[in-house]
Parts: sequence; structure tokens; C-alpha cells
Amino acid sequence: HGSNEQYIDKNYGNLLIIWDKMFGTFEPEKEPVTYGLVKNVNTFNPVTITFMGWKAIMDDIKQSKSISQALHLFFGPPNTRSKEMF
Repeated sequence: HGSNEQYIDKNYGNLLIIWDKMFGTFEPEKEPVTYGLVKNVNTFNPVTITFMGWKAIMDDIKQSKSISQALHLFFGPPNTRSKEMF
């Protein structure tokens, strides 16, 4: 997965590009892809790395002001958190 801003949450299809074309997640590579994580991880513990995204979601849900915000954070697309929510 690329960590460039324009490639975040894009090009999931790997070998079958048809899925990205169907669901609108295709992004042509216009500049070289920088592979890796967007945010540095300060651990080598695979369990921590695996669940760090879920922990961030749960932390946001705990801070949400309403049930609808919490549901939107949990079931919504990636990066749905906005400054207006908190």
C-alpha cells in the first residue's frame, strides 16, 4: 500500500483492477508510490501493530458526542473523523 496522499484507500484490486473500477477506488499512478505506513509505529510487536487501527477507532468512538457519530465512525468509510465532530 502506498503512503502518498492520493493513493490512500485506493487500488485494492491488486491483480483484478475490475473491482477498483467498479467501486470507484481506482487511482492511476501519476507519481512514484512511496510504500509503507502513513504514521510511524514505535513498536515491533505484531499484535500492537495489527490492532492499532481498531484502537484509534475505539478512542474516537469514546469521544463522540452522540450514538449516530459513534455509528458513523464505526461503520463509515476510512478517515471519517472530522474536527467538527469533537
